[in-house]
Amino acid sequence: MRSFASFGIGPLGSISIQHTIGSDDSDRPAGISSDAWIRLQDTVGIVITSRQTGTTLPPRATGYFVVKHDGVWLKLADDAMPA
Repeated sequence: MRSFASFGIGPLGSISIQHTIGSDDSDRPAGISSDAWIRLQDTVGIVITSRQTGTTLPPRATGYFVVKHDGVWLKLADDAMPA
């Protein structure tokens, strides 16, 4: 029987804490500010496009994943959604 692993992001708050503690954001996509960049691995990251604060707990954010392929950061987009 095969077993499958799943990948979960978890609350963005915990990702932000990990990002703040130990990450080098000097290699990030062009035009992305350091406060919008969350590097997950050498070739995977998240770009935060907006943050929503208020009564929602945890606070919400919107953004997109990027991957590095052949030395170039590429935005991952869902073909069903407009770019």
